[in-house]
Amino acid sequence: MVSSANKSPKISANTKSVPPPIRISDISPASSSSCSAYEQYIRYSQLSKLQTCKDFPNWKNETILKPALQGLEISFRFISIVLSDPRPYANHREWKRRLESLTTHQIELIAILCEDGENDSESRGTAPIVDLSTSNGMLARDGSMAEVWKLPGESETHVVNKTSEASLLPRLATWKKSEDIASKIMFSIECEMRRCSYTLGLGEPNLSGKPNLNYDRICKPSELHSLKTSSFEQTKLNNYENQTLVTIHQILESWIQTSKGILKRIGDRIEDGDYDQASSDCWLLERI
Repeated sequence: MVSSANKSPKISANTKSVPPPIRISDISPASSSSCSAYEQYIRYSQLSKLQTCKDFPNWKNETILKPALQGLEISFRFISIVLSDPRPYANHREWKRRLESLTTHQIELIAILCEDGENDSESRGTAPIVDLSTSNGMLARDGSMAEVWKLPGESETHVVNKTSEASLLPRLATWKKSEDIASKIMFSIECEMRRCSYTLGLGEPNLSGKPNLNYDRICKPSELHSLKTSSFEQTKLNNYENQTLVTIHQILESWIQTSKGILKRIGDRIEDGDYDQASSDCWLLERI
């Protein structure tokens, strides 16, 4: 005989236990004081200034690609913060997995943005590229982060691969705790940028000898990383939770800024009747 305790429980017909759907009208906007406190906490005004400044008037995609690159650079700082965390309960192995996924996804999006810029006749060739020309393989001594090699074959073609001098990624590649994740990020850049006519110049192998994006001038890593301290840390409340939280929100705000630029571009392309490119931007926006 089957015990009544083994019987499947009946589903209650009481619909009151089901939470009602959330309507947009039910969500009240944050108060101005809360918004001000948030902006001060993550130093939003300084971050926004770096994201929106126009340093290259002829580069049409600057307002879209610059904050995306800055979000990636802040992610490198995130890796440094997490792996420097001395707290015994910090799960570095799990953090590494999550940060690898985060950076890889950002690199995929950046590669798509770069490819779209090259496919657009109005923006093609306007991206700021580092001058990698050499004279018989000789390189000026001021390029301390540059490498020169000769392509195999009978030609006298020389290739210069210049790595960013301000980005944190090349430094992470020399640190024992982060050399594995940095190496994976560099190979991700190499793979994702293969369809673009240039590469990022962050220490990736660059086996094709492509020119490098002028990463340091676009991203301004030194100025960007000067914003790593929050207002709380300046009042002697420095801790890893604050650093982590500030960094996460700065990455988020960077991609929100990129999304705003893509939304504006979608509207412009629809008005111009370029529905194919507008549709591609919609797919890209969904991935962000």
